[in-house]
Amino acid sequence: MTGRLLNTGIAVTLCFAWALTLTGAYWWLRPYHVITSTSRRLVVSTPVVAQGGMLHYGAYVCRSTDLTATVARTFVDGVRYPTSPVASVYYPVGCAQTHVAIPVPELPPGMYHIETEAAYEVNPIRTIREKWVSDNFIVVARP
Repeated sequence: MTGRLLNTGIAVTLCFAWALTLTGAYWWLRPYHVITSTSRRLVVSTPVVAQGGMLHYGAYVCRSTDLTATVARTFVDGVRYPTSPVASVYYPVGCAQTHVAIPVPELPPGMYHIETEAAYEVNPIRTIREKWVSDNFIVVARP
């Protein structure tokens, strides 16, 4: 009886391990298409912005999931000025022109662009990262 119980326990453990392995492989290898865009360029609609002002930009994107992303932005002028990551605004599934307004920190005056990375956690072991770069814009001293 003890040998039979031990064999059953081993069989159940092996089946569970096999199921976990297959689930992990599926999660890791499945191709995810979270968001697509015709261009990885963000179009800036405020080419000159004051320190502490609002920068406006947009892009045309197609979303194939309703997951919320964690968005990290970095202002770049040769030196990288990262901002704190934030949760993205909810956009419905489908294609649309997005418009974003973000505050410009107290950066030194000069020519900048923004590098934006959106991280989508599609399952417990995989995160899909999408990256965009903005047009150049000028930051001027606060009046």
